[in-house]
Order: sequence, then structure tokens, then C-alpha cells
Amino acid sequence: MWFGLYNLLSAARPKTGTTDILIWSMVLMGLLLVGLFVVVRLKKKLTQAELPGASGGFTLSDLRQLHKSGKMSDEEFEKAKARIVMAAKAATARGEASTTGQRIEPSPKAATPPEP
Repeated sequence: MWFGLYNLLSAARPKTGTTDILIWSMVLMGLLLVGLFVVVRLKKKLTQAELPGASGGFTLSDLRQLHKSGKMSDEEFEKAKARIVMAAKAATARGEASTTGQRIEPSPKAATPPEP
């Protein structure tokens, strides 16, 4: 296939070293651009796939189970619940900002839950 393309492109011109180099350089640049496009699309797809379930920590259901089984006190449960809710709100805000192209700076107060 590539040799057919090469023959088609070089048939009208006399064969010189410079022409061959130019043609193969253009073919190589085209392949590099296609490879770059594939890598960018793959990275974007993998990044989007990680966002929804990327918590890796406890869910509210896990916390409720620990609390009901007595492995977590009421105070610990409330603190952990507040952190999960704040993390979910921050993730939602980041998701909305990325779809609109805005940038959200994290606030220092959002990093820790309020003390009761």
C-alpha cells in the first residue's frame, strides 16, 4: 500500500535523493500526527473512565455499615460523612467546570469538614 502511494507520488517527478527524502518525510510526519491523535484520544477516554468511580475510599453505605455494627462512633461517622459529602460536591464542581472550560481553585476551608 505504501509503495503504491510512493510510486503514485513520485511517478510525475524525476527520481532524485531530495524528492525521495521529502516524500518519506511527509509520510513519516503524517504517521506521527495520526499516532499523536490516537494517544490524545486514548488518554482522554481513560481519564474520563476514571472520574466517576475514582474515589477508591469508603462510600456512605460502607460508613453506615461500620456505624451500625458498632465499629464507628457517632462522632466519627458524622465527620467521615461530612468529608465524603464535601468530596462529592467538589468532584461535581470540577466536573461542571471542566465541561464549561472554567477553572476552579480549591479553597482551604473545603479541605476539612467544619467542626461541630
